[in-house]
Amino acid sequence: MNVNDLDKIMAQDEEDAVIPVYQKNGDPYLALDGTQSTITVVGVESKQYQEAKRAHQKRLFSIMKKTAGQVLDPAIARQEDIKLLAAAVKGWHGWDDGKAETKCTPDNIKSLLRVPHIFDQVKAGVDGHADFFTARSGS
Repeated sequence: MNVNDLDKIMAQDEEDAVIPVYQKNGDPYLALDGTQSTITVVGVESKQYQEAKRAHQKRLFSIMKKTAGQVLDPAIARQEDIKLLAAAVKGWHGWDDGKAETKCTPDNIKSLLRVPHIFDQVKAGVDGHADFFTARSGS
């Protein structure tokens, strides 16, 4: 490994990757214009995600401290996982209310990520962010 390439590799962590999103049956979700709906993310090694992960861990520790170490309520754990994943989303295309594209706001992102199969695809995109750049470069 050429150590002179490390800055280039670290810079890729901050680049966006566009994740196409599919319905449960394998068909793509489509925008009003007929193009495929997508979600744009950064990866787990990005500064943005790492900061959100630290905040996520602090929230979980705080919850555990308040509950005297009891088992974390699964609903709360799910909400926290959605908050963390939402922090990796930079934008989207093709998510609408039937009339116009919906703005990519933190609340709208979290609402979309409540859908388990969408959450799983976005999570795989965030986790596999580095693979996007390897595939793009042909390496």
